Amino acid sequence: MADAINGIQYGLEAVGYRVENDDGTYGPEKPIDWPINLTLDFQSQLLKFYANDDTAAAIETDDGFSGSLEAMYFPDDFLVDVLGQVREQTGIILSGGGEKSKYFALHFMFKGDKHGKKCWACKCKATPPTGAHTTTEGSSINADHETIQLTAIAKTFTEGSGQSATTTKYAVAKISDTTETHATYESFFNMVPHGTATQVTP
Repeated sequence: MADAINGIQYGLEAVGYRVENDDGTYGPEKPIDWPINLTLDFQSQLLKFYANDDTAAAIETDDGFSGSLEAMYFPDDFLVDVLGQVREQTGIILSGGGEKSKYFALHFMFKGDKHGKKCWACKCKATPPTGAHTTTEGSSINADHETIQLTAIAKTFTEGSGQSATTTKYAVAKISDTTETHATYESFFNMVPHGTATQVTP
């Protein structure tokens, strides 16, 4: 019997990313510390077609997910790895020079009154962070935060070859921490589901 479903879900933690390489593999996992809020809404429409003074067909379109991620700040590695900003040998980060962003996979988790849930969005694009600003320090200090806009689209994975090959297509994968799934849940962030990592030469 499956564990009971959550009555409430809350919290956001364990946010991290892997950059997608040109060959479709993924780079090393890196964290995004101090996440505040994440929204990913399913983008779909129901299109109706009419003929003979009646509804002839209804087709649902699937445009993946879109939303935003808010954090206290986005690390320099994210700015360079994902957004294409330039890090000089001196450590200076250069932006605003026509950088090209890369696709990346994003993972995150949240809690519930019955069990936790972990998620991967496997093919994301992001805008540069907005919202950060500085003010003169007075009698109090305001904690600034930054927000990026996210789009997650579907990616097709093919495992095996020939007649034994299997194809999987998805934009978001998720798993709950139930009795039956606990082992998979524990290792879920080790790799993008169905994806492969870049082989590192010793």
